[in-house]
Amino acid sequence: MTESRSQTIDLALWLWSLPTVPTSNSAILYVDECEREISAGEFVARVDQWQLTLSSTGIKNGDLVLCAAHTTMAWIEALCGLWRCGAVPIVGRPMAEGKLSTLAESIDAAATLQLTDGNPDIRYIGDGQISPLDRDRRLKFGQLTSGSTGKPKVVGHYESGLRAFAETIPALYGATPDSRILTAADLSFGYGFGNSVLIPLLTGTTAVLWNQPTATDELISTLVAHKIDIAALSPRIWAAIARRSRNTAANHDLAGLSTAVSAGEPLPDNLRQELEAHIGGQVIDGYGATEVLHIVATRRSTDAGFTALPTTTLATATDPGGSDRPLLTIEGPMASSRYLVAPESDHAHLQQNTFISGDAVQPSGRGFAILGRADDLLNRGGILFSPVEVENAAREVLSIETVVAEITLDGVSAPRLVMGVADNDANEPVTNLSKATRSALSTALDSHLVPDICVSVPRIPLTSTGKIDRGACHRLLARRVGSRLRWRDLSSRFDSTLVVLPCAGTSAEPYAGLADHLEMRVAVIEYDLQQLSDLDRVARTITEYVLSETQAGDILLGHSLGVALLGLAQDKYPDHFADRIVIACAPPPVTLTSVHQEQLIQHTEHMLMSRLIASPAALNRARRRVANDLTLASSLMTELRKPLTNMQTHLEITMEDDPISTVAPVTMCHRHQIVSRGGHYLPITAPAKAAALIAHAPTPAMKENAS
Repeated sequence: MTESRSQTIDLALWLWSLPTVPTSNSAILYVDECEREISAGEFVARVDQWQLTLSSTGIKNGDLVLCAAHTTMAWIEALCGLWRCGAVPIVGRPMAEGKLSTLAESIDAAATLQLTDGNPDIRYIGDGQISPLDRDRRLKFGQLTSGSTGKPKVVGHYESGLRAFAETIPALYGATPDSRILTAADLSFGYGFGNSVLIPLLTGTTAVLWNQPTATDELISTLVAHKIDIAALSPRIWAAIARRSRNTAANHDLAGLSTAVSAGEPLPDNLRQELEAHIGGQVIDGYGATEVLHIVATRRSTDAGFTALPTTTLATATDPGGSDRPLLTIEGPMASSRYLVAPESDHAHLQQNTFISGDAVQPSGRGFAILGRADDLLNRGGILFSPVEVENAAREVLSIETVVAEITLDGVSAPRLVMGVADNDANEPVTNLSKATRSALSTALDSHLVPDICVSVPRIPLTSTGKIDRGACHRLLARRVGSRLRWRDLSSRFDSTLVVLPCAGTSAEPYAGLADHLEMRVAVIEYDLQQLSDLDRVARTITEYVLSETQAGDILLGHSLGVALLGLAQDKYPDHFADRIVIACAPPPVTLTSVHQEQLIQHTEHMLMSRLIASPAALNRARRRVANDLTLASSLMTELRKPLTNMQTHLEITMEDDPISTVAPVTMCHRHQIVSRGGHYLPITAPAKAAALIAHAPTPAMKENAS
């Protein structure tokens, strides 16, 4: 039986004066974040209440209101209340109130809207109203860009864009009033906003709100329990779901999905094929941007490029910023007419429904292959490539999630290609750049794309849409390999390697003289004592360098405090050092006067040494590893000397430039070598003599035979 007009409502007409298909009042429009079902009739009643509340606080027709987006039912209702008041919401990400107010002033907003425990917090900033031009063009809302590619900008979206969205996206998704859609993207981004706000209001599709994008198991359970037809996620979330689905113990059945949408980053071909085999419907690899409202192009097969949706045209254009890389250009009503607020230089990218993106492309079939953001492309040997290529290969070949960036370690040497791998539960050092793994990556990548260094990271920073936050990742990797421990190659013309962990504050260059005398490649791991607060991570990083940069038979030389740091790594991960030769070069085991301490060692190193031996576990490390350095903590020396009494042999080494005239013993500690001289420093000013010390240090095999 056909429902009467009073039993239905055209939500788009009610909110935006945009006629669409009426929705039944009894139809479930939303499943909120607490899994409560909200009918269309209940939703309308709630929005009416919000309209009264907002109007009573002074919100009026034409006001620009900066809204901090939350993936909650209350926020969506408040947003619609603003539309019912005739206001124009500017949608941005959640932020602190002070920052929100400052941003509102900079974009000339009339007010800000935050939700505190579900209640509106309206704060007035000024008299910001839409311009007569925007009123004529029927401006409906604005979106604040993430700011990850520059200063924040506000993109205006108009009625013409909403009409084009209504004509294309529901048909692309197969969205109907009987469908259920779930997205893991934040509502402050166009992808999430379109999926959770626009599609339900334009089509009556039920939207299931989800605000836990990293909880993979719970997400899969929700997809199944709520019988989701359309899942709109990012490639990384799809990859996590695919990994779980391979596990027969999990055995989640996603065959009920009619549409799997991926956007935010390119969908890897192998992941696409796995999804196509696993779900019951279509897989859409979408491309969009804040400036074009939502998805405007798709890639329908693994051997095709991106092609435009109806109402949209794709082309290429020269970068207005001056680079010679062809950039993807999008023309059509879903592209905004202009930035409401943006730096002057950015306005050239968005004019009259034409958007020149920041993505470099090349022709592919009847469409375009998207290489990645022009700013993110890396150059190795004159060949441009996207870090996504390496990340996708690592996911396919090694089944790990990674992020790749080029990092300059010392500000002088050529950048190194660094791969960050998220910490695993075992908290082990990253071993995936061993020779075997390099070989595995080489099967999927050209040699110049195989990373130079691999480090562990606590997590891979992502945006709210689930794609990699490139700026945050670059800073994270730079900190991991740059500021705490820096790898510096001093010579590279020999096959075998000597790695030096020097004393604190020592310049690396003097060690270069050892290369010719030892006929070895020489590298130094430098460190900044002020930033060595996480000793476990220091141990892991040293181990990662050893795994990626050295091979069996290579020599690792710790000098002074470098002995302690090398000892930390070796104690924590002994198996990874078993086939390397470890030499500890320590200062003489005598109690130094305060004058000598000032001459020989920085106060910060002294303080760190005290911290290294502050716990019983560290004390045991020190007893085996760095007895000589512990003269710096004289109160402990009496106890520490006792277990070493029967382990010492003596070798007199005298140097003309000794800062202290002392006969130094050579202490042969458990499984390691210690070489020393009369003073604190290895005689790097006399490379031949230093090389002789290193070359004649007993090997583990020699000591084992001697014992």
